[in-house]
Amino acid sequence: MSKLNFKKAVVLFLAAVILFVVFCVPASAADGKVYSIADTEVNFKITLPDNMLAATRDTPKSDPYFSEFELDYEQERSEFFDKNIYLQGGRTDESLSLTVTVTSDADSAEMLNYSYLETSKLNAILQNQLDYNIYTSGTVGHYGKNGEFVFLDFILETEQDGQTVYAASSNTVVNGMNIVFVFESKKGMLAEADYITIKGVLNSLQFERIVTPITENSAGNAAVWLLVIAILAALGVGGFLVYRFVWIPKKLPAFGKDIMAEDTAQNEMASFFEGSRVATIPKATQTQQQGQPQRPAPQARRPAPPKPKSRKAASSRPKMQDFDPFAENIFEDKKTAKSGNLRSKTGGFKGFKNLFGGKKR
Repeated sequence: MSKLNFKKAVVLFLAAVILFVVFCVPASAADGKVYSIADTEVNFKITLPDNMLAATRDTPKSDPYFSEFELDYEQERSEFFDKNIYLQGGRTDESLSLTVTVTSDADSAEMLNYSYLETSKLNAILQNQLDYNIYTSGTVGHYGKNGEFVFLDFILETEQDGQTVYAASSNTVVNGMNIVFVFESKKGMLAEADYITIKGVLNSLQFERIVTPITENSAGNAAVWLLVIAILAALGVGGFLVYRFVWIPKKLPAFGKDIMAEDTAQNEMASFFEGSRVATIPKATQTQQQGQPQRPAPQARRPAPPKPKSRKAASSRPKMQDFDPFAENIFEDKKTAKSGNLRSKTGGFKGFKNLFGGKKR
């Protein structure tokens, strides 16, 4: 093995070790300024450290980012839309820059989300990317507060304008959108401090909404439930039709007779009590059906007038048991009974008798 090949192998080995340690070892989210990307299908936020400035498509012209890096606002904004850039920034010492792009195509729409892909498919995508000469190594990374976002991390080395460019690229697919973070070093190979910054930025990632793919099991369950609902609906409609067009017509004649009989009885009772003028034809009796004459109904007798009470009965003295003993003692003296005004006021003994209770009960 020549010295050149040995040196290159050592560099690749060290790069792979650094990539594994930095991207696979958990790191806390970066503390600094939060930037929101809210004009795509995957609205998300990232936090950049205090020594980095960035701009999005919504950043105003007065932001310090443009003055710090002496950039033209209109030119930068035009480049954002031409190159699908949604965030661009870097350290104030220009040692590290960051570019975030968001695109979509048929492949990303089919994959929908890296986090739901099978390991074999994810490894196939990783290997496909490594076939490009610009990538020196690659691995699968997990980021976010709980490592819930799956990324493909690559170390790339390429020539640009006669200079060697070293960068780290991390991409993921969420909601069918391909999101790529490119961290480029302006001063040679990426150092350990650079990887720590990259790890912190990716761990600060927060998505507003994540679409869950419809698996075969969930689709099968949905189809079963739809079938059950359709069967229940068909049974309900069938039962209603049988009730409306089969059961009701069979029960309607008897039901109608009962209603007519009840109405007839109510009408007859109302005519009896209210003296209705509607003539009713009495039913023929068994005697009339046999041809025998019917006896006329006897007329009601008038009550006899009450007989007038005789004077003798009116003036006769009531029996002792009809009076209280105390009341009887009052009239022991006949003169007192005849001469007093009490007799005239009560109608004699008769009136006094009525006053004290009448006949014996």
